[in-house]
Amino acid sequence: MTGVSVNGVPLTAESYEPGAPVYECAPQERNVTVSFASLDFSPLARPLFSYQLEGFSDEWIPTDNEKTVRYINLPPGSYTFRAKDSDPLYEIPDEGAAFSFVIKKPLYVRWYFILLYAVASTIGLYAAVKIRDVILLKRKMLQLEALASSLQNSNLELQRLSCTDVLTGIANRRGFERLAPDLWKEAVVHGRLMSLIMVDIDYFKDFNDTYGHPEGDKILKTVAKKITNVVDSGKSISCRYGGEEFLIMMFSDDFNEILHAAERIRQSVEYLRIKGAHPGHELITVSVGLFVTNARAELNWETCVSYADLALYEAKKNGRNCVRLFTPSLLKN
Repeated sequence: MTGVSVNGVPLTAESYEPGAPVYECAPQERNVTVSFASLDFSPLARPLFSYQLEGFSDEWIPTDNEKTVRYINLPPGSYTFRAKDSDPLYEIPDEGAAFSFVIKKPLYVRWYFILLYAVASTIGLYAAVKIRDVILLKRKMLQLEALASSLQNSNLELQRLSCTDVLTGIANRRGFERLAPDLWKEAVVHGRLMSLIMVDIDYFKDFNDTYGHPEGDKILKTVAKKITNVVDSGKSISCRYGGEEFLIMMFSDDFNEILHAAERIRQSVEYLRIKGAHPGHELITVSVGLFVTNARAELNWETCVSYADLALYEAKKNGRNCVRLFTPSLLKN
């Protein structure tokens, strides 16, 4: 053996001389080159050789001029390179020369690393599944929250619609009855004047019978708009109380302001100059009943509505198209 190199780096003679321990190659040292020569230095010698790499191939390979053998990308494992003189003219068999080496397995293919990798992979897979479950759960929760929000919005919209008169767009009787107690309590707390204004379209049935319900619906929407234009929405509730009747709850610190609001509602409808259908009553007009009181806890708003209705009845008795204020004397009639 004349020389050995691993990955192009020559080894010292002690590494491959007879009796040398097995040489250990690092996992990346997988290219081995071995050179050998005959011990017959006769100028007439034409030596024949055979070589073998145990652990790679059991075959002896003959050669007469190739004295350097290269192995590239050997896999991890234990090897012994042997070379011998195989000239048949030699009477004494040649045991040859040998170089034993081992290429270590990379860390990632050793059994304990594989076991560690398997454990880590299992843990990683378990963690990935758990993370996926958490993500899916969070996504599901977000979907449920969105659904709950959507349902809540839908319910609020349904509540709003259930409390709104579809034709006129203002509150209906149900909506009024839900809002009135809070407005009444606020007036009680602040000691304000509270009024109930009942508005009724005069001879509306005659108009409907003569011109039809579509035209009647237009009148209802027009009156509702006039009411909302007159009263301050910040301190009042307006609703279509039923049929051609409208009801307004309004608080104020000024009695004249309340009285003026009722009269303005009446005038705003009359000034439209819409042709009526009742004989002797040429235009569409409204009658208005008004009840005003200092808001107090012992007086409920439902009673006040009945007083406003009595005042409205009085307005109708007095020729319609007028405003009448409730007085205690109406309770005697």
